[in-house]
Amino acid sequence: MDISLKINVDDIARVERELALMGKAAQRVSARALNKTLGGVRTDVSFEIRKELNVKKATIDKTFRITKAMPDRLTASIESMGQPLPLSSFSGTRQRVKGVSVKVKQNHSRKVIPGTFLATMQSGHTGVFWRMGKKRLPLSQRFSSSVPDVFSNESVMNAVKAKATERLHVNILHELNYELSKWK
Repeated sequence: MDISLKINVDDIARVERELALMGKAAQRVSARALNKTLGGVRTDVSFEIRKELNVKKATIDKTFRITKAMPDRLTASIESMGQPLPLSSFSGTRQRVKGVSVKVKQNHSRKVIPGTFLATMQSGHTGVFWRMGKKRLPLSQRFSSSVPDVFSNESVMNAVKAKATERLHVNILHELNYELSKWK
């Protein structure tokens, strides 16, 4: 799932009218405004996802792929790609006598997963595992939902899009004023 930003028609008309005599200044202004907005959108998306999932910001930010705008290509996007998160990546995961205690969703209570244990592999990765049978091996790592699943959630998308539209309008006006101040 991704978020694509589009500039309001009125904003484009104003930028082009103000910068008509300055060559490709309108495209530069639009590209800078889109890229500045994209940084804020990434912060908003991360914040909204953390309202749903009990994970750190860095874990969420690793899943984002950002495509910036350029003066000759006035589109910018942010998308989230990734696999389900290991249970060990959730904040406050701890070993208990009956299993591992983990809180996945912010609005849910902590749960103990019976028969699981925290272990650090030779590679240095710490995970929540359980045994596949009666023997010591093989082990199976436990996972939860993925960041792209939460990113595509309608409530997250609506909150981010509402903020992104307002942020883009403000950034276009700011970049327009900046470009005009350079020509004075």
